[in-house]
Amino acid sequence: MANGGPPAAEAETAAQRLGRYMQARRKALQLTQTQLATRAHVNPVSISSLETGRQVPPRSSTAGRLEPALSWNRGALAVILPGGGPYEGD
Repeated sequence: MANGGPPAAEAETAAQRLGRYMQARRKALQLTQTQLATRAHVNPVSISSLETGRQVPPRSSTAGRLEPALSWNRGALAVILPGGGPYEGD
Protein backbone atom coordinates (compact mmCIF):
# COMPACT_ATOMS: atom_id res chain seq x y z
CA MET A 1 0.00 0.00 0.00
CA ALA A 2 1.51 3.25 -1.11
CA ASN A 3 1.37 6.07 1.42
CA GLY A 4 -0.78 4.07 3.83
CA GLY A 5 -3.71 4.03 1.43
CA PRO A 6 -5.28 1.44 -0.79
CA PRO A 7 -3.24 -0.17 -3.58
CA ALA A 8 -2.57 2.08 -6.56
CA ALA A 9 -2.94 1.25 -10.22
CA GLU A 10 -0.09 1.94 -12.62
CA ALA A 11 -0.12 5.40 -14.25
CA GLU A 12 -2.68 6.64 -11.77
CA THR A 13 -3.78 10.25 -12.27
CA ALA A 14 -4.08 12.75 -9.43
CA ALA A 15 -7.88 12.54 -9.76
CA GLN A 16 -7.81 8.74 -9.52
CA ARG A 17 -5.45 8.86 -6.51
CA LEU A 18 -7.72 11.30 -4.70
CA GLY A 19 -10.76 9.18 -5.51
CA ARG A 20 -9.04 6.03 -4.27
CA TYR A 21 -8.17 7.65 -0.93
CA MET A 22 -11.61 9.20 -0.54
CA GLN A 23 -13.44 5.97 -1.25
CA ALA A 24 -11.21 3.95 1.08
CA ARG A 25 -11.65 6.48 3.89
CA ARG A 26 -15.42 6.73 3.38
CA LYS A 27 -15.70 2.95 3.56
CA ALA A 28 -13.45 2.81 6.64
CA LEU A 29 -15.83 5.27 8.28
CA GLN A 30 -18.72 3.03 7.15
CA LEU A 31 -20.42 5.85 5.28
CA THR A 32 -22.37 5.76 2.05
CA GLN A 33 -21.67 8.40 -0.57
CA THR A 34 -24.93 10.08 0.41
CA GLN A 35 -23.99 10.10 4.10
CA LEU A 36 -20.58 11.61 3.31
CA ALA A 37 -22.23 14.21 1.08
CA THR A 38 -24.60 15.14 3.89
CA ARG A 39 -21.73 15.39 6.38
CA ALA A 40 -19.72 17.58 3.99
CA HIS A 41 -22.70 19.62 2.75
CA VAL A 42 -22.02 18.75 -0.89
CA ASN A 43 -24.06 17.09 -3.61
CA PRO A 44 -23.82 13.26 -3.62
CA VAL A 45 -23.02 13.47 -7.35
CA SER A 46 -19.87 15.40 -6.40
CA ILE A 47 -18.77 12.58 -4.09
CA SER A 48 -19.31 10.04 -6.85
CA SER A 49 -17.46 12.19 -9.38
CA LEU A 50 -14.53 12.67 -7.03
CA GLU A 51 -14.32 8.99 -6.10
CA THR A 52 -14.33 7.88 -9.74
CA GLY A 53 -11.69 10.43 -10.71
CA ARG A 54 -13.98 12.42 -13.00
CA GLN A 55 -13.64 15.60 -10.93
CA VAL A 56 -10.46 17.12 -9.56
CA PRO A 57 -9.45 19.22 -7.84
CA PRO A 58 -12.42 20.19 -5.74
CA ARG A 59 -12.81 23.89 -5.01
CA SER A 60 -11.09 24.99 -1.82
CA SER A 61 -14.48 25.54 -0.18
CA THR A 62 -15.48 21.96 -1.03
CA ALA A 63 -12.14 20.59 0.14
CA GLY A 64 -12.59 22.51 3.39
CA ARG A 65 -15.84 20.64 4.00
CA LEU A 66 -14.67 17.23 2.77
CA GLU A 67 -11.53 17.02 4.90
CA PRO A 68 -13.27 17.18 8.30
CA ALA A 69 -16.11 14.97 7.00
CA LEU A 70 -13.44 12.34 6.23
CA SER A 71 -11.61 13.05 9.53
CA TRP A 72 -8.59 14.34 7.63
CA ASN A 73 -6.46 17.32 8.59
CA ARG A 74 -6.94 20.59 6.75
CA GLY A 75 -4.92 20.55 3.55
CA ALA A 76 -4.98 16.74 3.17
CA LEU A 77 -6.47 16.90 -0.34
CA ALA A 78 -3.66 19.21 -1.47
CA VAL A 79 -1.15 16.62 -0.21
CA ILE A 80 -2.88 13.66 -1.88
CA LEU A 81 -3.11 15.22 -5.37
CA PRO A 82 0.66 15.33 -6.00
CA GLY A 83 1.20 11.85 -4.54
CA GLY A 84 1.25 12.11 -0.76
CA GLY A 85 -1.03 10.55 1.80
CA PRO A 86 -3.81 12.18 3.80
CA TYR A 87 -2.00 11.82 7.11
CA GLU A 88 1.33 13.24 8.24
CA GLY A 89 4.08 10.76 7.68
CA ASP A 90 2.32 8.93 4.81
